[in-house]
Amino acid sequence: MVFREDNRINYTKISNELLKDKELSLPAKGLLITMLSLPDDWSYSTLGLTSIVKESKNTIHRLLKELESKNYLIRKSIRDDKGRFVKYDYVIYELPYPNIRDTELPDMEIRDDNKLNNNKDEIDKTLPSGYTSELIRRGFISENDFELDKYNTLFDELKKEYDYQLIYKCSNYIIKMMKLNKNKDEYDNPIEDKYNYFKTSLINNLRYITQDISLWDFDDDEIS
Repeated sequence: MVFREDNRINYTKISNELLKDKELSLPAKGLLITMLSLPDDWSYSTLGLTSIVKESKNTIHRLLKELESKNYLIRKSIRDDKGRFVKYDYVIYELPYPNIRDTELPDMEIRDDNKLNNNKDEIDKTLPSGYTSELIRRGFISENDFELDKYNTLFDELKKEYDYQLIYKCSNYIIKMMKLNKNKDEYDNPIEDKYNYFKTSLINNLRYITQDISLWDFDDDEIS
């Protein structure tokens, strides 16, 4: 027998999908639900969360790491004008955000600039590369986009450091999230410069999933 309260004042509505997620530990679920119950303008930090629950600071830190690893939480480091760490901005999800690694990879022809023209100085940079062609196919940009050459140059530089599949998966993920968020950023502001937003997001995601995440490794209460 289950006894439920009829009163619906001061309740937090939670998705059953979260409650039934077997990939997330019970303590992590409890912390996430507690965070979701707080006001949107609540100032999140490890110490702040420790002050409203029974668990220790180390336990909260470990649970936050678990929520990050399961795509329920993103913590972005905020720094002052001298580059010193100030705090974390928390982006909390009731359901896990899409995982880049799960993105399907269709066949895609990669432009070979050497085959287009043996003289590199005569290569038409307005022709879309394989990556740029995929952005066009998905309706992210048009084939007449005035910044087409910028996308080509961006991909040409990235493929020197990252492999094709990784670049494609990250690009696909960013496009998907921008569409889901109706072309608004993480702070619900309209994205006015689509190319620079895409470029920044792509580079950051590539660095993140190749474990170049030194800016994300700090404990918000241990940095002075």
